[in-house]
Amino acid sequence: MKVNKIIELVALVVGGFSLFMASFLIFALSAGVPAHEVALVGGLFPKPASTVSGTSGESINPANPDVVDKTMDDVVIATIGRLPAYQLQSAFNDDELAEVVNELKRVKAEFEEGIVDIEKREADVETHAANLEERARVLNEYMATIDRRELEMALVQEELDAGVKVRNDQDDARWAKKAKGYESEDDIDLHARRLALLLPEEAAQILRYLQPEQRTLILNALGDDDFQSFNDAYAAIEE
Repeated sequence: MKVNKIIELVALVVGGFSLFMASFLIFALSAGVPAHEVALVGGLFPKPASTVSGTSGESINPANPDVVDKTMDDVVIATIGRLPAYQLQSAFNDDELAEVVNELKRVKAEFEEGIVDIEKREADVETHAANLEERARVLNEYMATIDRRELEMALVQEELDAGVKVRNDQDDARWAKKAKGYESEDDIDLHARRLALLLPEEAAQILRYLQPEQRTLILNALGDDDFQSFNDAYAAIEE
């Protein structure tokens, strides 16, 4: 059983190799290669007695001049020449290609114009920013000047207020001193007659420094006209 299997395998190998060599030989002969120059099996065929070289390097058999023996290079060139040639067709014709090129040029020109416009705008923005910075600097200087003047005015106002306070304190001290001459409770009528000789604003200053009871007694001792005017003047300074 094993021997039959081996014989079968050997027969398959020999048959396949023979078929390959026969096909190889037929292909070489059809391409014009002399039988004695075919690889592997060339030694099984006798070499011609003599050959004459043709003008293109081909070998010519003198016994049969019509039969030309070709070299391997000629076989390769002839084989390549039989292969089909393909030519890729352009997706665009000449007019369409020209239109595409013109469109690309137009887009490029617009792009370059856009770049120039952007650069110009950037320059304008930088100039505007510089102007704003200069205006801000001038405005800060003005604000600093205003702050200094406000501070100076505040100092002057403080001095004026201090002077007014001093004068008011002096006036208060003067009216308080005069009011002491109206503090006696035994001379109410005399106080009323003396007070009636003053202006209502002056009488109000004296009444301001009297005790409430003493002030009421003196006002009641005045006539109706003086009572009303003096009482109104006193109420005005107490508001």
